[in-house]
Amino acid sequence: MKNNLVFAFFLLFSTLGFASRPVNWNNKFTVEQNIAANSIVLKDSVDLSFLNPIAKQKSIIILGEPGHYELKTTEAKINMIKYLKNKGFNSVAIETVSFLSAYVFSNPEFKEKTKNWKAEDFMSSVWTDQKTFQPLIDMLNKKEIKLLGIDGQLGFYDITASSYLLEKFKKEIPLDIDWNRFQNLYLRRLVFYMMPESYKPLNVSEEFELMNSINKVSNYVGYIISKKGESKNLNALTHWVQNVKNAFPYIKYNKVLEGMKTAADITFVTYIERNRDEMMAKNVIWHAENEPKEKFTVWCANYHASKDLSQEFNPTDSLLYFSTQTMGEFLAKSQINKKTYTLAITSKNAYSDCVEGKLESEIIKATKNAPFAFIDFETMRFAEGFWNKTFNASIRVNRDGRFLYSYDGLYYLRDQELNNK
Repeated sequence: MKNNLVFAFFLLFSTLGFASRPVNWNNKFTVEQNIAANSIVLKDSVDLSFLNPIAKQKSIIILGEPGHYELKTTEAKINMIKYLKNKGFNSVAIETVSFLSAYVFSNPEFKEKTKNWKAEDFMSSVWTDQKTFQPLIDMLNKKEIKLLGIDGQLGFYDITASSYLLEKFKKEIPLDIDWNRFQNLYLRRLVFYMMPESYKPLNVSEEFELMNSINKVSNYVGYIISKKGESKNLNALTHWVQNVKNAFPYIKYNKVLEGMKTAADITFVTYIERNRDEMMAKNVIWHAENEPKEKFTVWCANYHASKDLSQEFNPTDSLLYFSTQTMGEFLAKSQINKKTYTLAITSKNAYSDCVEGKLESEIIKATKNAPFAFIDFETMRFAEGFWNKTFNASIRVNRDGRFLYSYDGLYYLRDQELNNK
């Protein structure tokens, strides 16, 4: 009875606001109970006041999710994006959206040229097949919020976008490129994930032709900069070339190794996934550095958002998460780390193939089965009793880990609804 009263006191104290220090560690409670005692109960899906102090202190808020195709999570994240827009977060960067296509789509300078482009053209079916994603697509198409591309994967409009960015220079300084041929090779080799029906492997000569065209663009941009000086548009083209050269080996071998499960293949796939995540981080950093007054959210999976994946324990391969690094890890080591807040999202079952984690079970008890809750991990990370503790959760899949080091905060939603594709 005494323990229940103490626990109730902890819960009451913790709901006063996460700006206060976490409750004292209680040795009679499990790690999960101590963390759950810090839950801030939220009335409904639009009760997002916990974001207020975060929005004041940070300019980049990463919104994770345990897995794609979960409709309630999508709905919750769109609510957060709308809420944060009123706090000055006027852009959203989305996983699977290519850097250059989105850059030109969102650039007012090219509004007339891109008037027939649609936001859904940039996105994988991971998003566009979800009925709850449509409100965000509508906001993007109406230009109510700006779309940023951060993925190392490449986009349908990239070649057209690069041509638009160079148009005013080509009139004065010719550029020897067959743009239609360039587009054809680019789509066949690097954008087949968006248009699988168009995929056709290139021979060696065609691959050389494609990448030689990329180098022509790169050298041309360098020449223009040397003659006329730098600009944001030219820097965007230079950065796009980095994306292409990063994706060239990744996309090819990802296709070749699809479905392979041997240890050697998994090691190689881990390597190329790290390649993709590093480029995603570089794209986030590019936006932060080239638009220093811009505040934006980042939409991605909890996996990519993790600040330190090695803190999670993989039951089948104890070294797997020491062998790779995520976008969140590269950002955590970057100059923009202090500007960034990483919010993981979890649920009662977290995802279709997951069982309920111990932390989620304790959140249910601590919040009296509330539909929504928030826990600020940042204030607990080095607090006495909490630091270095391992606990069980279903933030990605059900497993043990030191999740206080992987994320800055946790948004909990009790119910979920998987998209029936």
